[in-house]
Amino acid sequence: MINITEKNINAFLHYGWLPRTDIDPPFPEDWIPTTTSSKKPCLKTGGEILRQAVLKSVEGHKKVIVPLSGGLDSRAILAILREQNFDILAVTVGTPGTYDYDYGKMIAQKANVEHVGIDITKTDISTPELVNTARMTGDWTNIIEVYFNLLINQRYGDFPVASGFLGDFLGGAYRGRDYGNWNETKKVFAEHNNNTWNNLTDKQFDPTEVIDIEVNNNVLSPYEQLVFKTRHTCSLRPTAFTDNFNYVLPFKDKDWVQFILSHRSDDFKNSNLYHQILLDNWPELFKLPTKNFKGANLESSTATKKLHKFKNRVRNKIGRTFPHLSESLIGIDPMVNYTNFHTQIEKNENMRSVIIKNIKDLEKRNVTTWLNWQEINKDLEKKLNFKEGLKLMALANLEINLKSSQN
Repeated sequence: MINITEKNINAFLHYGWLPRTDIDPPFPEDWIPTTTSSKKPCLKTGGEILRQAVLKSVEGHKKVIVPLSGGLDSRAILAILREQNFDILAVTVGTPGTYDYDYGKMIAQKANVEHVGIDITKTDISTPELVNTARMTGDWTNIIEVYFNLLINQRYGDFPVASGFLGDFLGGAYRGRDYGNWNETKKVFAEHNNNTWNNLTDKQFDPTEVIDIEVNNNVLSPYEQLVFKTRHTCSLRPTAFTDNFNYVLPFKDKDWVQFILSHRSDDFKNSNLYHQILLDNWPELFKLPTKNFKGANLESSTATKKLHKFKNRVRNKIGRTFPHLSESLIGIDPMVNYTNFHTQIEKNENMRSVIIKNIKDLEKRNVTTWLNWQEINKDLEKKLNFKEGLKLMALANLEINLKSSQN
């Protein structure tokens, strides 16, 4: 059980999860190569290693649940299972109008597999359910999102649920980030992982002091090692490793880990090798749009990818300038994860009541004396922008985690 301390509370309010050093990473560090291969990797070999990783993870089963989003990792699992004639149910959790939700449905239709969408704007939550979820995960994290994520396993867990956990990390999503000395690397990491941008922590709190790790001499940069040993271990891992849930993790395969990490020459920055493997082996599904490129696909030209990125930037600018009109005028931000929680806090009575109740309970605890509670209570009564919604979600999640830490 996690201790309720001022340090832990501040760490959670900054990161949205609790950096810990007492948890083993998702796979052993000695799997990570210390050098890279000078040989040009064979895309077919890479595809076969990934194929075998997926098949080993579901060995003995013929029906598999695939949580299908708008990204690449779940699509790779789906492509491999489909070519091997598995009975597949693809399930997407999110909000219609987002890439995750709409592309998940589109990919399933293209692959001709059964698909179910869980619209979380129509899915009620309750504090007891959220607290129970927090106790199952055993970590302080974004419990509301974890709860929605675990709906797939709660509803369809009689069959293995094949998660894309670690796919983006191993594929090179954080490759090439070099910030010089170790202190600067920690500082940048803390800035990149600021959960709310609302300065909810005590002014005396230094977020870099809670993320100190041992940096090893392997092919991962110091920044990548921070991501692996903190964010993936303490934030994303609790969902995939939750006890009593039937997740299988194809990307957590030793052969795949060592193959993809041993081929990291400058020719394959920015996940290029991973993307080439996917496109070369399963072109039908990977020529379709992806959230990774904001609606472009893996073989889109650089100009097309930049155009999609620009269009998304313009949409975000409109959203920031007119926060209370943008969704009704141009729809929900397609890049958003799960939903626009600030909109749900305003318009969804169930969501609003749960958030307000937990924030009020947190205020009564008197464990965050540095916060301006008068300002927070005003936020509960007004229309919210994106950042204000993040702030209220962080406070509600903190209270849910605190409740879970009590006997």
